[in-house]
Amino acid sequence: MGEKSKMKKVLVLILILVSIFSIIGCAADREYSENRDHNETGMEIAESKSNEQSLDSVEKQRKLIKNLVMRIEVIDIEEAIGKIENIIIPINGYIHNQRLWEHEDDIRAEVNIKVPSMYFTQISSELRKLGEVIYSNISSTDVTEEFIDLVARRKTFETQETRLLSFIDKAENVDELLSIERELERVRFEIERIIGRINYLENATDYSNINISLYSKVQPASTVANGGWEKIIFAFKDGIGVFGRVVIGIVTALVWLFPFIIVVLIFIALFLKYSNVNKKNHK
Repeated sequence: MGEKSKMKKVLVLILILVSIFSIIGCAADREYSENRDHNETGMEIAESKSNEQSLDSVEKQRKLIKNLVMRIEVIDIEEAIGKIENIIIPINGYIHNQRLWEHEDDIRAEVNIKVPSMYFTQISSELRKLGEVIYSNISSTDVTEEFIDLVARRKTFETQETRLLSFIDKAENVDELLSIERELERVRFEIERIIGRINYLENATDYSNINISLYSKVQPASTVANGGWEKIIFAFKDGIGVFGRVVIGIVTALVWLFPFIIVVLIFIALFLKYSNVNKKNHK
């Protein structure tokens, strides 16, 4: 009986231990599952944030060539050009090209300016205050892909250049050396061409191009007042010039016709003399 009692106690103890281990295992599995789900959720959030940051980074690094064409009617052309300079100089902008002329009843000007791209929108708004905007057109060209491709090609050619330089010392004869140098020259030419294009794109995207056409139908009062006297003076000068050209033309014609005039005069004199002789004979 004592042995059976001991066996029962052992079995009960084993069952208790198995139950305890089962409970602990279930709790551990539940905790692991919760931790795993939490970690996966955290990783998804982190990955999502990383993707958003990557997109933002790409958007900020996009290479855009911005252009603005405007036609503005102003009261005073020179005053408008002065205002343009005052607008762009504080932001390191500059006038790239400028042309001023008179056309029929108005004065016109073409002003091409370059401004940092970061101030493009601000400058566009400021320029609209110069006068009445008759025409305005904004355009942009995305050269991001071309820029990335050029950078990748430059790296490829630079790697080729490094390899070719290492081959020079290994050339076994003059022909091999000349062949390597020709290829090296070609690769360096491509590198310089690509660098030139990259520099052009960087400058074009860093500075936006704005072309402004200005014209004024209303001239300042001083210009109109002075214009009347100027017209009279110009008319007097033109009259003197025309008279002088007429006199010179007449003198030139007489000099050219002088031999013919002499012949005609001689012929007239002989004719008159012959006519007088005939009259005397008839008498």
